[in-house]
Parts: sequence; structure tokens; C-alpha cells
Amino acid sequence: SDSHPPVAHRAAGSQTPGLLDFGQSGISYYYSRPRIAAQGEVSIAGKAVQVSGDVWFDHQWGDFDVLSLGWNWFALHLADGSDLMLYELFDMAGRKVMTAGTVSNASGSVPLKPDDIELVPVQRWSSPGTKISYPVEWNIRLPSGVLNIKPFFADSEFDSQKTTANIYWEGPVKVTGSTTGQGFLELSGYDRLQATQAARK
Repeated sequence: SDSHPPVAHRAAGSQTPGLLDFGQSGISYYYSRPRIAAQGEVSIAGKAVQVSGDVWFDHQWGDFDVLSLGWNWFALHLADGSDLMLYELFDMAGRKVMTAGTVSNASGSVPLKPDDIELVPVQRWSSPGTKISYPVEWNIRLPSGVLNIKPFFADSEFDSQKTTANIYWEGPVKVTGSTTGQGFLELSGYDRLQATQAARK
């Protein structure tokens, strides 16, 4: 079950729920179900452990070019029961293309204006395997205050060069600052960004 209604993300000022416009890179539809109650079992060192909690489910589809952009994406459950989705797109020159986000709770959702969001990288982690550097700690400045984002495990790179060729960082994060919480961070496109910058030197 889901205690919150589905969240159809949209840019501030857009009249079309769920539609995001990435300019020359195309368009996307995107919705979330941030708090689906889930329970199950995981095996730790051969021992079955019962687990339960809220699952964040995302669905995104459309006609857009993921190779021309990279992104920093945050999905955060906050202590007051609200949920925060933020993303920042950047091109392969490292220039910011778009920043957007949505605050939601059991009553509904509100898109954030780009000027209401400032994502500030604080600490980087370099992969010993791929040598790619990722900004894994952040300060998020919002009208409601500053959130400090830190990974539970800095070593959370996903390297599938031998299969899909995707290399990115994704993992659970903790939230402190003006409020507390936890969530998930995805950093994508840094392999292409690093390769592009190296080729220009």
C-alpha cells in the first residue's frame, strides 16, 4: 500500500503533470510513488532477516538522449513525513542545464522553482577501479533550510563496462541539517564527463 498519492513531477510553471522538457535532449514523462509499504526477507551471512519499510518507486520514459547529459538525482524521505525529489542535469562540458524538484506529502505535491534549489558538492570520492571522481557529499539549499547529504558507503560505484557499458554511482544517503532523513543518490554521466574533459586537454 502507498500512504501518499503518486507524484507526477513537472517543472515549475508547466501545466502538464508528469512532463519534463529537456530542450535539445528531448522530453520525458516521470512519476514517483515515494512511500510504498514493503516487507520481505534478506539473507545476511546465510541467516534470514525480516525487513520492512517504505519503498520509493520511480517510473520514467520518453524520447530523450541520456548520453548527451549527466545528472545528480536525490530521492529523500524526510522526518516530517514529506518527500523530496531533486535533480540537476549537466552537459558534457560540465555546464548546468536544468535544476528541478518536487516536494510531496500525503496531501499532494508542489514543484520547486529552479531558483529555490542550490546543490553544492562538498566532498568527492574517487573510484580505485575506474578512477572516476564523484561528488558523493552535498549541501542542498532550499527555502526551508540547508540539508546535508552524506553516503552511508562512499564506495558505491556501479561498473558494468563488460555488459551495458554503464558506469555510475548510486547508493543510500543520510540527511542532516535543517531536518533529518534518509534516501538515495544517483550520480550519472561522470564517466563521459571525465572522458570529454580529458580529450580536450
